Amino acid sequence: MKPKIQKPNRRHERKKEEKLCGVSACLKAFEKRASDIKMLYVTKAASVLVSPILQFCKDQKKPYEVLSKEKITSFSKMEHHEGVCLLLNKKKILPFIKDPSLKEKKALVLALERIENPHNLGAILRSAAHFGASALLVLTDTRSTLPASSLRTAEGGAESVPVYFVKSWEEELRFLKKEGYSFFATSSHGGADLYQTDFSKKTVLFLGSEKEGLSEGLLKKIENRIQISGTGEVESLNVSVASALLLSEWWRQDKKNSL
Repeated sequence: MKPKIQKPNRRHERKKEEKLCGVSACLKAFEKRASDIKMLYVTKAASVLVSPILQFCKDQKKPYEVLSKEKITSFSKMEHHEGVCLLLNKKKILPFIKDPSLKEKKALVLALERIENPHNLGAILRSAAHFGASALLVLTDTRSTLPASSLRTAEGGAESVPVYFVKSWEEELRFLKKEGYSFFATSSHGGADLYQTDFSKKTVLFLGSEKEGLSEGLLKKIENRIQISGTGEVESLNVSVASALLLSEWWRQDKKNSL
């Protein structure tokens, strides 16, 4: 009797993989973790833009295919892939409370509550990487990973800023308090002006969904409220724009204090 041949469990393999689209996002992933690349799909037109990745695949005998835009759309399940899609091993990320960067003397954490729009998530992550945030902490019941559209919008920011998804704040907030972080929350209904606010060396910035804002239970745990002053012609800014302004001011203060 012949021994049974164990077929590879493709479903299990897919859990360990991620698809990444967009020229900038793919080039940044190649820069940070080329060894994780498993497959490259690229159009003839985009192959010039990602020529270092294509040459790497040729040199390392990694599989690649030059496909039509339509076929890459079908494989990636994305319309705006810019003619390139990478299949990679998923990054290995430590649990949030074990992230060593959060124990540094200076760190910034962005904490998002119920922000589900993938383009907003990607834009926030892009700004977080630009202004040196240590981590993105996302409270959600619907996600455990960032969608491909967020990764593309982040333009490579996901390679610099780890993203953690949680279903409650309890353990993470307790950890951050213990580590000496100060909590700041945005509000369109009062609070100190952003540009009159002194951030701590270890800061957590909380942002809520545009529709509901931050929950009352969370707001009770946050000692500092901030508002971004303006004309008042609109009630609030898009959350990705608000996060960029907050991050920019934190970065400015940090640079000023470092002189």
